[in-house]
Formats: sequence, C-alpha cells, structure tokens
Amino acid sequence: MFAIRIEMLGSTAICRVQGDADAANAPALRECVVALTEYRKVILDFSGVAFIDSAGLGCLIAGVRRIRAADGDVVLCSARRAVHRVLQTVGMDRVLPIVATIDEALAVLEATEDVVVEDLGMARSRTEAQELPA
Repeated sequence: MFAIRIEMLGSTAICRVQGDADAANAPALRECVVALTEYRKVILDFSGVAFIDSAGLGCLIAGVRRIRAADGDVVLCSARRAVHRVLQTVGMDRVLPIVATIDEALAVLEATEDVVVEDLGMARSRTEAQELPA
C-alpha cells in the first residue's frame, strides 16, 4: 500500500512516504510534490520506501525543481540501503542533500537558511557602499 503523510515541525514540512516509489504510484507522488511547493523547507522522509524506479526518480527530480523554483529548500532523509544506492548511482546526491536522519535534515535546512541570510547581508552592504559615493 502506498501512502504519503505530511507533518509540520515548526515551519518545516516533513513528507513521509510509505510504499514503492514506482510507476504505479507516480501520480500520487507527483501530486504530493506539487502540494509541497507551498512550503519553504521540506524534508522527504523515505524510510518507508523499499523500492524506487525511473518513474519515482522522475517525480523526485521534478519535485525538487518545483520546490526550489518556489524558493524552497528540500532534503531527503532516511533512505533504505537499496534506495540510497539507486539515488547515488543516478547522481541524486549531487542534486539534493541526502542524509541519514530527520535531525540531520533539519540541520542542513538550518545551515542553508544561514547561508542565504549571510549572502543577502553581503549583497546589501555592497549595494549600500555603492550608493554612498553617489
């Protein structure tokens, strides 16, 4: 049986996927990913996923793109060994962070938030410095 549950932990959406991420379940996974675009921080908990095929990977890639296009950040966690191996083989670990636990995923999202704040601060100070002489 395939099921998806979205829980909130503060401002972070945790999407818990249960069942195979395959062609049969791709429409439900795709629908869930579209719903996740409304959140700025997303954790995909794959602890309940025993198998992923190309359709599941396609949904995952499209989902990551959509979430990022909506100015969100996404981390995948708790993938089982076989699923993790597939994700690494196809290079998903270069597309999004893949970590072992929800706590690690939260830490990655917090670190990403800090980097964005620092980058914005640096951009503001450069702009202010350019405006002062004029």
